Amino acid sequence: MSGYEAWRAELLAATLAADLGCAWLLTWTRSEQGVSLGRFHRRAEGAESIERRLTGGRNVPAGPAVQEFAFVLPSVDWLDEGAGGLGPGQVLNRALRPLLACLRAELSSRSGLEPFYPGRDLVTVDSRPVAHAAYSVFADGVCVVEQMLFTAEAPGVVDSLLELLDPAGITGQALGGLDAGCSLAQLGVDQQIDWARLMALESASVFACKLSPGSLPGQGLTADASAWDCFQRERGSLAAGRLLAAGPSMLGMLECSGVGPGTEGDVSLSGIEICGDLLAPFHLIDQVEQALEGCPPVVSEIASRIEQLTSSTGGFILGCDNSGEQALAALLARCA
Repeated sequence: MSGYEAWRAELLAATLAADLGCAWLLTWTRSEQGVSLGRFHRRAEGAESIERRLTGGRNVPAGPAVQEFAFVLPSVDWLDEGAGGLGPGQVLNRALRPLLACLRAELSSRSGLEPFYPGRDLVTVDSRPVAHAAYSVFADGVCVVEQMLFTAEAPGVVDSLLELLDPAGITGQALGGLDAGCSLAQLGVDQQIDWARLMALESASVFACKLSPGSLPGQGLTADASAWDCFQRERGSLAAGRLLAAGPSMLGMLECSGVGPGTEGDVSLSGIEICGDLLAPFHLIDQVEQALEGCPPVVSEIASRIEQLTSSTGGFILGCDNSGEQALAALLARCA
C-alpha cells in the first residue's frame, strides 16, 4: 500500500467513525521503503519517498519491513468509557495495550524480554524502541492513533534514509533515541507472524468489542489526489530571510520561525510557523500560528494566548518539554 492509499483509508474510516459511532482498526505495510513524516515537519519538495502522515511526532522509517496500524475511533473516550474522560497524556497509554499484549505473547518464551510503554511515543523491549505511536484528534472529536511496529527493520535507519532522500536536510533528522532501537527480527521473533490477526484479537479482548473483519465500505472509490498533494506540501523549505529558533523537545526537536521586524520597526510576531516533533489536534497548530499574529515577543503573553486557545478548544500540545506552552513560547519569542 502507498502512503496515499493509507491516508485515504484513514480519512474514510474517520468519516465512518463519525457517522456510525464505531471504531476501525486498519493495518498495512507500505510497498516501498521510505520515511513516515510527522505531521508538523518540513518536507523537501519532490521527496516522493518521504510522506507526511496524519499524526504528529517524530520521523520514522516505513516500508515492507514495518507493520503499520491505525485505530480510528469516534472519540478518545471510546478507549476507556468508564474513565470519565481521558486526558491527552492517557490516550496512548490506553491505545497501545493491544500492541503490548501482542508483543508480550510473542516474547513470553524469550527470558527477560518484556515490552514496555515508558510514556511519550515509543514502545520498548529491554529499553530498545521497537514501535512508534502518535495520535491526533479532528474537529468532530474523531481520534486517529497510528502505530508502527518495526518487524524487520530497526528504527535507527531513518537517519540514513533522510540523508539519502533529503540530502539538503530540509526535513531535519530524527532525534531522541531511535538509533538505540531494534527490529523484532533482531530479537528473534518469528517473521511469519500474522500481526493483523493478533492485533484484531487483542483489541477485541482489551476493549471488549465485537470484531467484524472486512474491507472499508467505499474503499474502492477513486479520490482526487490533489488534497494529498496539498497535504504533503504544507510545510516546505524555510524561506530566505525568516528568523529561526530551534531546540530539543521531549520527542526530538522543535522549530519556530517568523518573518522578523516589520518595515517600520514593528517588533511583533508575524508569519509564524511551528514545526517539529509535536502531538496536537489536527488543525490546532495552524490556529496557534494565526492567534499569535501581531503578538508581542514576550514569553508570558505568547504562553497566555496559546493556553487560551487550547482551553477554549479542548486542545493540547504534547512533546515540547515538561513546561509545555512555556517552552514553545520561549522559542517563539525569538522569532520577532
